[in-house]
Amino acid sequence: MALLIVAFVSLGNWQLQRAREKRDLLDAFDSGSAIPAARAAATANAANQYPRYTPLSARGQFDTRHQFLLDNVVQHGQVGFYVWTPLRLEGSNAAILINRGWFPLGPTRGDIPPIEVDERPREISGLLDRLPEPGLRLSGSGLSAEWPRVAVYPRIDELRAVLDYPLYDYLLLLDAGADDGFVRDWRPQLLPPRRHVGYAVQWFAFATAVLALFLILSFKRES
Repeated sequence: MALLIVAFVSLGNWQLQRAREKRDLLDAFDSGSAIPAARAAATANAANQYPRYTPLSARGQFDTRHQFLLDNVVQHGQVGFYVWTPLRLEGSNAAILINRGWFPLGPTRGDIPPIEVDERPREISGLLDRLPEPGLRLSGSGLSAEWPRVAVYPRIDELRAVLDYPLYDYLLLLDAGADDGFVRDWRPQLLPPRRHVGYAVQWFAFATAVLALFLILSFKRES
């Protein structure tokens, strides 16, 4: 019974921790997306300088010949792809990945809408984000051989390996009002924090029930 109580309390505390993490992530998004138009410039160290979802801007040219499709992205219950297009930075040999948004999976995985984009110089604004990480990484990203390259949770080194120029280790979520994008609903789609709190209450209730059962049985033996 003692082991059960410890296990149930630990699970309850873990759910409370998950609730705090989700709440902090949503707060970070709301804070970043609410910052006015004035933005910091995207630099090589921006991921270490600024919090997630900080508004950043960069100027350069899209590399439309070398794009990535992040597979198995779910938006409102539908599976699709994110389009990641490198932006070759003006005055630099480096590039930043721009997440241009999401499009739904077609009848087949080869049914991809036109993702080409004008390579004219332009100013890009977006929210700082990290490359997505799986809950459990079992193997590599499985980058496809042809462009655009389809990947599932790629590492930055895997993306750099197929490009002939340096790539910063973060990406920008393209502003919703910018041209040449797809569906851009950037608010994190997460299990609500209150759901985790509800699960925590259940685990604590189990611990309380075990403790109550222990006390009842002990009282009966003493009687």
